[in-house]
Amino acid sequence: MDKTIEKGKTLLVDGPASVTLASGSAEVFGLPVKTANKIIIREGKRLPFFVDEKATFDISLGEGAAVEETNEKSIPPSWGKAYEELADLQERPAVSLILGTVDSGKTSFATYLTNRLVREKCKVALLD
Repeated sequence: MDKTIEKGKTLLVDGPASVTLASGSAEVFGLPVKTANKIIIREGKRLPFFVDEKATFDISLGEGAAVEETNEKSIPPSWGKAYEELADLQERPAVSLILGTVDSGKTSFATYLTNRLVREKCKVALLD
């Protein structure tokens, strides 16, 4: 199935599924999605594709998979603020600890921070 999403919207895909960006610009947890790269989403997982520039996706859905378009940005403003604070730290190495209950988004938050910091050429180590 092909799905076109307008700039500023988010495509939520629940696995099992595969998604390929055919055209446009999008990111997942702060990582730019490259055109023609297939992204696999496991069963029970959800990935948010935030569209930076009108984008068309080629989507293959498995049994029980779902696709939803939303007007909301996939990353909360607090995550962006946390990234800025980490990136601005002068003392290196810096250590950050993420705590929370089960299924509260810790791994998603850590993935977002890692992707953004690596884009800025920071060295990152992650224990989950």
